[in-house]
Amino acid sequence: MEDPNSAETYAKIKSLAELLSSTPRKRAIAFTGAGISASAGINEQEFPEHFETTTAPLPTNQFALEQAIPTQAHMSLAKLADEGYLSYVATCNIDGLHRRSGVQPARLGELYGNVFLETCPKCRAEYLRDYDVAMHRNRAALAELADVHATGRQCTTPGCDGMLRDTLVRNEETLAEPVITRALQEALQAEVVFCLGSNLESSPFCELPVAAKERGAQLIIVGPERTMLDGVADVRLRMSPDRFAEMLMKSLGKAIPKFALRKPIWIGNTHEMVTPEKGFDTENRHKWTVFVRGDNNSPLNFIDRVEFRLAPSFDPALIVLEEPPFELTRVGRGPFEVLITIHLTHNFRRGSLTFRHMLLFQDIGEQKCVQIDLTGV
Repeated sequence: MEDPNSAETYAKIKSLAELLSSTPRKRAIAFTGAGISASAGINEQEFPEHFETTTAPLPTNQFALEQAIPTQAHMSLAKLADEGYLSYVATCNIDGLHRRSGVQPARLGELYGNVFLETCPKCRAEYLRDYDVAMHRNRAALAELADVHATGRQCTTPGCDGMLRDTLVRNEETLAEPVITRALQEALQAEVVFCLGSNLESSPFCELPVAAKERGAQLIIVGPERTMLDGVADVRLRMSPDRFAEMLMKSLGKAIPKFALRKPIWIGNTHEMVTPEKGFDTENRHKWTVFVRGDNNSPLNFIDRVEFRLAPSFDPALIVLEEPPFELTRVGRGPFEVLITIHLTHNFRRGSLTFRHMLLFQDIGEQKCVQIDLTGV
């Protein structure tokens, strides 16, 4: 491993900062592999649900994938791309962390797809979700669809009725031609190529930096593991991508942006009048449902349980729901305030969030969208 505190390491990274800052700027690109996501809790091992889905590295469990946030290296690359230091980023990862970090789609090549992205084959509309679109398929709608990429959801673009598809590259499938063609074009035009967190063994991914090197590009390889191209690298740094990114950004005089993870949820209630029964006082009585729902019914996989505390006249007044749907239905008079406590999964240090919802019986009910900031909580 490279000693990040050595004078030699500092000198190498300082020279790279000067290279990126040169006038006119060099055309620089980055290729990333699974190692860039290691500190986000994602490793290269496949997990069973996706075994027949893709040849790309996958996390050990779906939870780690959906809850992962961009690393220091991801955020640094996004900053460099945004400010023009990098013209393009290509990755063999399917974890979607480059998009989450802020790399614009026009500058990003996700060679094996993105587990959070589904597209419409008719109008080409893209839908970036906060859940794994392959794992959360609409099973009921798939019965009549033979397409293994179909998610069972329909395009919502006005005038389009296309059925959405995931973007993953499955076993025996070739990479999407527009994606690999763009990546090759960028490699052939590059003057500086960074390879971060990849052993450069997977084809055709490993052939891209080779093509760039053969056209005269300077090749910088960063990562603790040996790679197939160590012998031809102009600069080889055996260190974590995060540590490298921190040192490079410091040499450039740039701050690494902080990532903000926000999840939209809907808190509200529906209601209907109770049909009067003989001998039973139903004046001002309503059948109501108070709920916590995901935006567009997306999975609430970051919630462990939800507590609903009702008015003291209810018995019991405290109801705990430990699995979705987080919806509670009762009959009673109103309006009154419901105290809703959302307990987050163990990944987040803040144990719970509490909201007050006034149970109102106007029109069809009341609801509001709440943005939950999970960054560092």
